[in-house]
Amino acid sequence: MNYLKTILNRPVSAILIIIAIIVFGISSLFNIQMEYFPDLEMPMELVYVTYPGADADSIEKLVTEPIEDVGETLTGINSITSSSYENYATIQFTYEYGTDLDDAYMELKQALDNITDDLPDACNTPMIMELSLSSDATISVAAESTDGNDIQDYVNDTIVPKLESLNGVAQVNVTGTQDKYLKIILNEDKMEQYNLSITTVASYIASADFELPVGKLDIGSQEVGVSANTDINWETDLQKIAIKTNSGGLIHLGDIANFMNLYEDDADSISRYNGSDSVLIDISKKSSSGTISVCNKVEETLKELKTDGIEFKIIHSTADDIMDTLIEVLKTLLIGVLFTMLVLFLFFGDIRASLIVGSSMPLSLMMAMILLNFMGISFDLMTGTGMLIALGMIVDNSIIVLESCFRMKEKQPDFKTAAMQGVKVMLLSIIASTITTIVVYAPICVTTGLSGQMNQSLCFSVIFTMLASLLSAVTVVPLFFTLIKPIEKKELFINRILDKLGKKYRSIIIKLLHKPKRTVIVAILFVIFSMGLATQLNFDLFPSNFDGSIKVEATFRSGTKLEVMDENIQIIEQELLKDANFESVDLEISGNAVNITAYSTEKCKRGSEEAVEYYTEQFKNITNMDIAVTPTGVASGLASLMSTGNNVSITLIGDDIDTLKKGASLVEDTMVEIPGVLNIKNDFSQSKTNVRVTIDQKRATNVGLSPATAALQVYYLLNGVIATTIEQGDEKFDVKLEYPEGRYNNMSNLMDKTISAGDGSRMVLGEIANAEYTNILNTINRQDKKFMTTVTATTTSEGKYKTSAAINKAVEKIQFPDGVWQAESTVDKSLKEEMGNMGFAILTAIFLVFLVMAVQFESVRLSVMVMLCIPFSLVGSFGLMFLSGSPLSMMAMMGFLMLIGMVVNNGILLVDSTNQLRKTMPLEDALVQAGLTRLRPILMTTLTTVLSMLPMIISSNSGMAMMQGMGYVIIGGLCASTILAMFLMPPFYLIIKGEKL
Repeated sequence: MNYLKTILNRPVSAILIIIAIIVFGISSLFNIQMEYFPDLEMPMELVYVTYPGADADSIEKLVTEPIEDVGETLTGINSITSSSYENYATIQFTYEYGTDLDDAYMELKQALDNITDDLPDACNTPMIMELSLSSDATISVAAESTDGNDIQDYVNDTIVPKLESLNGVAQVNVTGTQDKYLKIILNEDKMEQYNLSITTVASYIASADFELPVGKLDIGSQEVGVSANTDINWETDLQKIAIKTNSGGLIHLGDIANFMNLYEDDADSISRYNGSDSVLIDISKKSSSGTISVCNKVEETLKELKTDGIEFKIIHSTADDIMDTLIEVLKTLLIGVLFTMLVLFLFFGDIRASLIVGSSMPLSLMMAMILLNFMGISFDLMTGTGMLIALGMIVDNSIIVLESCFRMKEKQPDFKTAAMQGVKVMLLSIIASTITTIVVYAPICVTTGLSGQMNQSLCFSVIFTMLASLLSAVTVVPLFFTLIKPIEKKELFINRILDKLGKKYRSIIIKLLHKPKRTVIVAILFVIFSMGLATQLNFDLFPSNFDGSIKVEATFRSGTKLEVMDENIQIIEQELLKDANFESVDLEISGNAVNITAYSTEKCKRGSEEAVEYYTEQFKNITNMDIAVTPTGVASGLASLMSTGNNVSITLIGDDIDTLKKGASLVEDTMVEIPGVLNIKNDFSQSKTNVRVTIDQKRATNVGLSPATAALQVYYLLNGVIATTIEQGDEKFDVKLEYPEGRYNNMSNLMDKTISAGDGSRMVLGEIANAEYTNILNTINRQDKKFMTTVTATTTSEGKYKTSAAINKAVEKIQFPDGVWQAESTVDKSLKEEMGNMGFAILTAIFLVFLVMAVQFESVRLSVMVMLCIPFSLVGSFGLMFLSGSPLSMMAMMGFLMLIGMVVNNGILLVDSTNQLRKTMPLEDALVQAGLTRLRPILMTTLTTVLSMLPMIISSNSGMAMMQGMGYVIIGGLCASTILAMFLMPPFYLIIKGEKL
């Protein structure tokens, strides 16, 4: 105890250290990186590859399959999921957790480089992208013109480069703009007259604009580099480019071209914000960068770039979500501190004593904040929740030490001596109690997978806070006890209540001690009852954190013109704009889909799932499109990954598309019959009409053409050829050769077109090829090289769990065609895996607690008895979850893990007191007196913990709502364990020890 003697003898130095802790703690709070969630590393690599002009079927065969084949040989691959669309494909490689993604990236890149030559010539080089939650837009901005002028050049040339240059910005995506290019429309008759192909003309243009190093010259004593080049000005020189015909004549480009001018590419997207045309800018941060810092830099940059005629509106900023949630966490912590102080004042009756114990709370939190900042752990929802949960436990050690000091003060009139004796008596006990509390978090700190990554920061937060509270209890409490000199008041209102409770407790416990077997039976019945309640709970991998916002996706038949989609979608857009629950609505039309996000107002009382149900019903009769309404909100990336909202998805795997389509139809027919289903989306419901041109290999070879060369000429007919890229001032433009617009949109015109044969002659395409109309899918999905489809039902918000169970039960009875079977969805797989990880962590935590107590008591039997507090707690946990309707989720499982370290403390106190008291009194008196002695501190510690967590379960903040399941588990478990332990532990003590009264 020399350390304590030094502290008490040097109070000024001790107080200065405390002030330093406060200063550095506040500094850490302002400097620590703030995020919504911990940085989650997803063990995935996404390959993105484009093949312009190709349909989904062609891309699946020519691009996706070769990449899948090479990918399955990679190290650490868990699964391969691919989606082939019109013009592009995505192939997702999922690795085992723990795989080094840097090594995985290099291996995948090398594998792709090896097969690049095997992909179609028109296919672009595959790109590899790492998937993470931070890849979602960090901040979204709408740029609008205030004077009607075009702003896209300013956005593309000024705003985007400036934003991309900001430190911490990973990517800037722009929608609602059109690219410019130099368009050259060829005269078909002239091309035929001079027997020229479009590729021949393109090669002459490319050769007229180049720069090439050709060597070096010795000039005197210097060696000078030599380069050759030609340079053209598109306004004056382009038409004069010389072209040699097959007959040997010389013509100019202007002789065979009808139009040469800068041209805006056809719009491939439309974007609007609150009904007004706009350019949408999505900015994503780097995973290592702070969200708030990036958002602030973006907003400052936009203020600097603001000019007349353009206005910027922030659609959504993740920084706002983070600050709203973290402010709510801090407010909850403050309320918890006030509640705890109130409990302390009620029990101590002395403001000085309350302040002594209460001082341990801010000091412990400050020390924890310093350690978190030092270790590079961000302050987020998880770390804040960890502090909130630890808040009630922080004062436990301080209460025990202070009460011990008061008891010693009755024997030692000197405050300093009483303080030293009080700490000495309880030191080993509170160290053991703290170790028991924090040891349960060790398994999570080393757990891999999503649950480990999410909860590690929470665990470190609790561990640091509890260790800080232990340090505070054995240093700050005795120091302030000596300086402030509190007086313990005996005549308090709460003491009169405790006296009455003590008398009632004595009468009941004496009866129970004489009927231990009946008590055991009652305890077993309680546990069985709790298990029965557990079977009635619903299961979610991750609790939803939707804030009233929704997302509407309307899918049109592939090939539908942009203006047609725009016209048809406006009825939906206007409905959302009229809704007073939505603050803003942004729209994006691209491809064959329209995505609308409606953001809720700050005080929106309608939940996202209710809005989904309402609008699914509102839009169900709209034709010409498939409409899916889904919930969204804060941290939508994680929510969409782990929470299904109102949706129930059935995933099917098949050997071929035709039988898989039949299986999907069976599922859809089954879902229709289930009450509570509002809408059904079948991946096979969307298809497009496609023209398949089949080249006859024999006939093509006879005229000196390979089928691939012939197909490439067809591609150039329909899409044109980019000949070169020229610079004009600060801008670069593609030079693109095209035939007159719409010339070959007709089947007969296409098949009558003459193409170049291998010998230089011309022939009609229809002589070597046949064409037919076919129906193909917009998207082809595969999982582990098998075809995959998903049928999704949108349910009512109230009956989603019941409807989900009914759908799953009905689908199990379906007799699928041969070669089709039901597969686990991504969410279901994650649910099993993460629940398994959490279950293992809980079992490991129980074992560790058992070891700590066995060492403390030097008795295995007494350790087993104290462990019985854990099943007692389940009665309250499952009961409160059942009454509140809270589902069992990963956060709730984390609550059970934390509960293990909390509830055994009551049993430890009772057993420890009984062992000490029975040395001086009979066993029955010792058991009764132990309960009476520990009634006050047990009630105090339970009340402080419960009241400190109460604000968390009643908070309306969407982020805090995710933690409510954890709160219900801990509050219910602590209350039940406290009551049952007080009454059931003494009889169990008799049975475990094998003694009789």
